[in-house]
Amino acid sequence: MSKGIKVSIEGVDVKTATDKELLISSQFDTAKVKVTGTLDLELPEEDVSGGFVVHTATVAHGFSDIPLYSPTTRGNLYGLDEFLGGDYIAKISTGGDYIVNDISEVRIPAAAYSSATVGEMASVFIDSTNLILQVDRFEFFGSPVTFGARKATLYYTIFYNRIDEEFDLL
Repeated sequence: MSKGIKVSIEGVDVKTATDKELLISSQFDTAKVKVTGTLDLELPEEDVSGGFVVHTATVAHGFSDIPLYSPTTRGNLYGLDEFLGGDYIAKISTGGDYIVNDISEVRIPAAAYSSATVGEMASVFIDSTNLILQVDRFEFFGSPVTFGARKATLYYTIFYNRIDEEFDLL
């Protein structure tokens, strides 16, 4: 008899339940939480013209290998990933503070500007030392755009699991 914890779905005997009929089983692999937290990035009011400005905030994860993390940000803003690389989400260039976890691609309602030429992108990624929140502000027409001062907030979770390790939830 093996030891562990099992919880079955309502109406199913936990002693005879199949794996798919279990809500919880200590025999399943899971993402193991190391730490959760908040990372704030204070963005200044600034003019951007003909390029981009990068702001970052980091938190050390304390591993020698790269761990799993959440949230990951995936998106494609009009093919700009070849310019800026990585995973990102767009945020409009006007407005106040925002939570990175809550945003998705947004077209900028800015008079003469196209959302492919003016914007603010929040990226979340990890390396062997830190979890990184990066905000890129860009303007590719050469006309100065003023970005307002605001705060970008990220609620994150870092897991014990490594990014290159497979695990089976069922």
